[in-house]
Amino acid sequence: MIDFDLATNYHDAKELDYFTGNTYFSSRAGIRLQKLLPKDDIEQLLNLVCYQLNDFSLPWFQDIETQTSNDIFRSRRKNDSEFFAQMCKQLPTNLANCYRYLDNLKGDIKPNYEFLRATIQKEIERMEGKTAQEIMEFIKLSTAKSSNKSCDTGSISDSTS
Repeated sequence: MIDFDLATNYHDAKELDYFTGNTYFSSRAGIRLQKLLPKDDIEQLLNLVCYQLNDFSLPWFQDIETQTSNDIFRSRRKNDSEFFAQMCKQLPTNLANCYRYLDNLKGDIKPNYEFLRATIQKEIERMEGKTAQEIMEFIKLSTAKSSNKSCDTGSISDSTS
């Protein structure tokens, strides 16, 4: 899950000249060739979680059998805001809140890892004791109820700031 060949010191990070990484799970900043920050690691993890919770699919997967990595890269750059909103609709509320929180972090501000941990822990506790099938049913029901919500509306911040 960790590719240390791509690791960099955040203090030395700069705008990218070209894309490196995995177009499926990369953060939005990575796809935009922007400076990668600590929040991007968490966003990539959320992309992976969303992929697993949504029957191994992400909003930018149109035809995964024929799409190349370059197709996904171009599609994600072109439809970034739309895909971000769809991602938030597909995630359970607590995980979507993490996504919104990360999106609202500006510059080199370090994420509040305790807030993120606590928010993710809430989601885990809601799922504790459930079978994988029950969890999938719960996620489908909870995302159906919030299908008109979007990451683009409102902002979320941690209560510890």
